[in-house]
Amino acid sequence: MRLATRKPAIRNLLLMFGLDSMASGMASVLLVPFANGVLGANALQYGSMLSVRAVGGLLGGLTAGSLGRRLPGRRLWPVANAAVGVVLLAQLAIRAIQPVTVLMVPSGLFANLGTVSGRTLLMTGFPDRHRGRLFGVWESFTGILLVIGMAIGSFLGNPIGVVPVYAVAAMLSIVTAVIAGRVLARSTTGRIQE
Repeated sequence: MRLATRKPAIRNLLLMFGLDSMASGMASVLLVPFANGVLGANALQYGSMLSVRAVGGLLGGLTAGSLGRRLPGRRLWPVANAAVGVVLLAQLAIRAIQPVTVLMVPSGLFANLGTVSGRTLLMTGFPDRHRGRLFGVWESFTGILLVIGMAIGSFLGNPIGVVPVYAVAAMLSIVTAVIAGRVLARSTTGRIQE
């Protein structure tokens, strides 16, 4: 943890990954009540939504390799995460089971692109001497914020409503991506400045 607190570049990057994890946690616990309560999906339709999202994730994994050669992680990660937020907002705007199910393809695709490009950024953006400790801190920190996001989504979904909290998760993903894009754009070498 001292590594993250002593190095502003590492601290900022971990904060961005953490906020994105929190948004993901909020959205993940609200997917079932959104599908059932807002869209009126039954078990088969909900299963189809998850299956289609998995197909999108597979496509994202396949796409990440070819895109990663052309776009470095510092550019791809913010774009992919902003796209996830935009897809979530589109799902909220449409609120019909078939179009939302179709939107699960880009949701899975961009989510996986974000995961792959984010990890690539961690692997290539910092000196070798920090990498092992950085991954340990990253896994712990993002895991904690994922659980916090799940708790926020769980506790606020009923009193405030599924749709507003889902919208907050989408906006948090977009805002985090925009800030990350600006912060990461300062690095022209692909290495994060210490």
